[in-house]
Amino acid sequence: DRLRRQGLGWALLSAVELRAVSLGHLDLFGETLKTNEEMKSLARKAGFAFTRSLDWRSVRFDKRLASGYREAV
Repeated sequence: DRLRRQGLGWALLSAVELRAVSLGHLDLFGETLKTNEEMKSLARKAGFAFTRSLDWRSVRFDKRLASGYREAV
């Protein structure tokens, strides 16, 4: 709890995006529990779109990584 609201989630998600792009991936997705409001809020702010998950307890979020992202790094 003491590490919440300090930008750690944002930093980790940004690092994952950069790593995905560096490996040539154009799409990124994740899943979280429907009740995890903090992760859903973070994903929404980061530009992810939400879709159904195969698991009724979860929600899937997807993002098309910008082609110009790599050049900005």
